[in-house]
Amino acid sequence: MLEYLITSKAKRRLLKLFITNPDRDFYTREIAKLTGEHLNAVRRELGHLEKAGLIRSRREGNLKYYSLVKEFPFYPELKKIIYATIGLGDYLTAKFSDSKQIEFAFIYGSVAKNEETAKSTRSEMWDALFPTFARALELADIWNDLAPRVGT
Repeated sequence: MLEYLITSKAKRRLLKLFITNPDRDFYTREIAKLTGEHLNAVRRELGHLEKAGLIRSRREGNLKYYSLVKEFPFYPELKKIIYATIGLGDYLTAKFSDSKQIEFAFIYGSVAKNEETAKSTRSEMWDALFPTFARALELADIWNDLAPRVGT
C-alpha cells in the first residue's frame, strides 16, 4: 500500500532502515548494502531526505554518515506508518501468513509511546515474539532477520 504513496522503492527502503534503527548512523555504502539498492539511487534519496530534514549527515574521515532526526516534525506519524506497513507490519504478516495460531499482533511499550531505544525495542520484541522457549526455537530465523533492524 505504501508504494502508492511513496513511489520510490529506494526511498521506502531508506525510510524503513532509518526509522527502524533510529539511534544508528550509517555510511552510504553500508546503506546501499543493507537496503539492496544501487548506490546512485541511495545517494539521490539520501539527498532528498536530508533536504527535507528527516536525516542529517556528518563527515568522519572519508566517510559520510547519515542519521535520523528524531525532532523532525512528522517523525512520530511517519514512524507509525512505517511500522504498520513496511517496517514490522508487512514483515511479520508475511512470516506468519501460514500460521493458524496468530490472529493479530500489537506494537506496544516504548515503540508505541515513541520512546524506544535499540535496547528496549529489542527486549520488548523478544518478549512479544517468543513467549515460550519452544516457540522461540520455532521462530529463531525471524529473530535473526529482525535483529539487525532493531539494534543490538
